[in-house]
Amino acid sequence: MVTNLKLLDGYVMVPESTATKNVYKKGYHVTEATVLTNNNHPLSLFSEVHSSSEKNFTSINDVTFSAMERANSLFGKATFVMDRGYDDNKMFLKLDSMGQDYVIRLTAKHKLLCHNKWTFAAELRNRRKGKVKLPLFYKGKEHEAYLSHVKVQITASRKDIYLVLVYGITEHPMMLATNKPIRSKEEKRM
Repeated sequence: MVTNLKLLDGYVMVPESTATKNVYKKGYHVTEATVLTNNNHPLSLFSEVHSSSEKNFTSINDVTFSAMERANSLFGKATFVMDRGYDDNKMFLKLDSMGQDYVIRLTAKHKLLCHNKWTFAAELRNRRKGKVKLPLFYKGKEHEAYLSHVKVQITASRKDIYLVLVYGITEHPMMLATNKPIRSKEEKRM
């Protein structure tokens, strides 16, 4: 492992991945896309180390879109699961244009259209309680989670999606946006 990044070209200030606050250090951006095999083993589909200071660099979104397109070319229809860093209208629009399903963890600041009113996702989360009990394995531990959902629209496409709320595993209930249809309690368990 290289500890003195001053010897390398193209390093930039990047968020420290293990920090709980906004801490930046010199380094490189890494975009990694994986798929789970039938035996639940992660398999790398796309891996790129990149720097915004490179001459041919366009944007981190373009790198992410390349990863999505690779997965699409290999598997066709899939479900893309993404963390809060991908809660971006451009991601929703790209996945919609590719005809892909998604589950994306939302940030508290994301606004959603619910009952013809734009509301922060966190406000919708705070108004509800989990109604469906589900045993869930999260961060190496078994949890008793409770789920709830509501039909909403995002600003990007104005298509109907679901806000799935997961209570009981994190300090604040997890907020997930999905375009996968939910018609019963069993389907909430995705």
